[in-house]
Amino acid sequence: MTITAIDPRTFAKLCADGHTPDVIDVRTPVEYREVHIEVARNVPLDRLDAATLMRERNGSTEPLYVVCRSGSRGQQACEAFQKAGFSNVVNVEGGTLA
Repeated sequence: MTITAIDPRTFAKLCADGHTPDVIDVRTPVEYREVHIEVARNVPLDRLDAATLMRERNGSTEPLYVVCRSGSRGQQACEAFQKAGFSNVVNVEGGTLA
């Protein structure tokens, strides 16, 4: 299973160009409070329900970007989305550390 990824510079340019991406941060609430992408919603990996989250997007065809601390939990979340049948998810490489 191949996970789509975006490097931090490309993601930052996407945001700077006026696009407001749909972003979830899969870290713990404590980590999220310390630092997070301004537009990101906190959905901890251990509480992730891929089907419900995608349903809440009301059929949006825009990618869902996933971020964590280093990229590992983001990868796991993307795999969970793919297992649930959703492929339009993108892992932010390197997470908030990058």
